[in-house]
Amino acid sequence: EQSAKFCEMLKSCDGMLGDLDAGALLVQMSEMEKKGTSFRDVMGRDVRKARYAGAAVASVIMILLMAGVFALMMWAFMTEPEGAPPFILMIVIFAAPVAVAAGVILAFVQRVKEIRKGEADDAKQF
Repeated sequence: EQSAKFCEMLKSCDGMLGDLDAGALLVQMSEMEKKGTSFRDVMGRDVRKARYAGAAVASVIMILLMAGVFALMMWAFMTEPEGAPPFILMIVIFAAPVAVAAGVILAFVQRVKEIRKGEADDAKQF
């Protein structure tokens, strides 16, 4: 709670960031830490595992959804084959979830490459 208040105080400061007295602020933070306040080093945390997991979970959910759509259409066409559309149209209909699943896999591979490259490190440069 105290570190959040400190951050709010910093946000409400008028002027440029470069005008702040960093030494005085560090002394103030050190004093606060002696009294029990903790400040996290968010730059030191490795969040890549969470990013990999998020991308993987989203990809798996979408692929399972497309597999379910594919299976449901297959079941519908096999249950009532006389109501099935012409073969060419069936190929197009079945290609849609397959194309979506392939796109999800491609997007997942690209996302993993971005995470490995260190996208967070790129953002620190700006």
